[in-house]
Amino acid sequence: MAIVVPIVISANGLIDQYLPVTLEQLGIEAQYRSFQQMDLLMSFSTSNNNPSSSSNNPTTPISQGVPSSTGFEPFQTPFVDTYYASKYATLRCSSNMEDQEDVPEVPPLPDTPSLQQIPIETTQSPHHYRTLQNTPALNSKSSKMVNLSNYFPSVASDPPNRKRYHTAPREKHKIPPPIVCWNIAPSMGHVYNCREVELVPIPRYSLRPLEKLGSCHAGEITLYETEGLEDIIPGVCRLVVVRTPLPERAKSDAATGSLESLREVRFLAGLSDPNVCKVLGVCTAEQPPWTIIEYGEMGDLAQYLQFMVNKNGSGKCATDQPLSVDSLIFMAVQIASGMKYLESKHVVHKDLAARNCLVGRGYIVKITDVAMCKPQYKKDYAEIGGRPPTPIRWLPWESILLDRYSCASSVWSFAVTLWEILNFACEKPFSNLTNEKVIQNTEHMYYGGELQVLLNKPTICSPDIYEVMCQCWRRDDTERPTFKQIYSFLCHINKGYIPRD
Repeated sequence: MAIVVPIVISANGLIDQYLPVTLEQLGIEAQYRSFQQMDLLMSFSTSNNNPSSSSNNPTTPISQGVPSSTGFEPFQTPFVDTYYASKYATLRCSSNMEDQEDVPEVPPLPDTPSLQQIPIETTQSPHHYRTLQNTPALNSKSSKMVNLSNYFPSVASDPPNRKRYHTAPREKHKIPPPIVCWNIAPSMGHVYNCREVELVPIPRYSLRPLEKLGSCHAGEITLYETEGLEDIIPGVCRLVVVRTPLPERAKSDAATGSLESLREVRFLAGLSDPNVCKVLGVCTAEQPPWTIIEYGEMGDLAQYLQFMVNKNGSGKCATDQPLSVDSLIFMAVQIASGMKYLESKHVVHKDLAARNCLVGRGYIVKITDVAMCKPQYKKDYAEIGGRPPTPIRWLPWESILLDRYSCASSVWSFAVTLWEILNFACEKPFSNLTNEKVIQNTEHMYYGGELQVLLNKPTICSPDIYEVMCQCWRRDDTERPTFKQIYSFLCHINKGYIPRD
């Protein structure tokens, strides 16, 4: 009696569906049959067929197709679609398993090469999904293996040896930078990572007023003298400036409960460098609170250089040098050092100039931000498109036209500041151009060109220093040198020189 058993043959020539119990009695495992066991089954089937029965059940090599003369007929059932009809066959086998003449044959594989010729390759899987993708795959054109990497893609940005944390990304814990009204601010395009420190309370009785220096759109500054403040802040300077916000902003912050003014002061207090004026603390006895910033005893650098020229009794500062070139380079090295520190913190100075550098005893120079409040420097600023007054003669084209500030834009301003120092601040940059002409000059860079009018080389400036200045004025900000490179270059020029008082 013949038993009809359905066998599902897949595209890669393997028996996908389970076999009935009669095949298990033959010693054929129902699951995960390897290719070598199937080959042995074929050899066993062909060797036991006698010649008389070979005409009824001929043996077909596996590498050939299934001819119509074989004993396999399409399995007809209403549950089988016509598309899968060619994948089914009937297998005639005897119910008496002891009869070796009717051993069932393994159905041939359609249009596939011999099993012995199919190489087995083990694909090397990515590190993250090793247990899912170490399964051997058939390297055959007709095999259609599922690529698990399409469903479990590895992250290209994560190296294999990186420690993975089951927490939120670190960027989500970053706080936004404070809204800054003054000119020392976090750089655009960088993650804000500055430390906002707690402010030191300064008593009102330790401050004695001297004079009001001026006011601007950001606030007012007044010069004070400290009395008995060394008990709270050791080594504090004698002169400080008190900076207060405008009453309009103070009322707006009080009405909305905003802490941006406080965050700005805490951000500035976190900057600590020997060549940057430090925020000493706040005086809360007055409302709005006062911000106390150290000040230089000799005034700003522009006033100091002009004073030295007048003291020398000559207006031609390039001919009669009131200070040596080494002394000027010594002060320029300190400015570059302070800016190098700000660059490491991704902090920019939107108004870097000789007027914003304070001079102390021993030619000590510190960077500050008070010049835009002084009346004598009002002409150095111009309003562009409704923005606050901007020092257009010291700024690069991207800051003037696009209102974009970065550490590279501060490099441009430093080169103009160095040009001022080597001219003893006797001449304004582009003094022969009006503000409109200065803006038109920068528009050439906006359209891909170069400056039509360039600052000339100072008389006492060496060619290598002027070459570095020209590199700072390049159109592409990525081609400008960094403050670290500028500082190293000026230190090499200075050769450790320290001027005497």
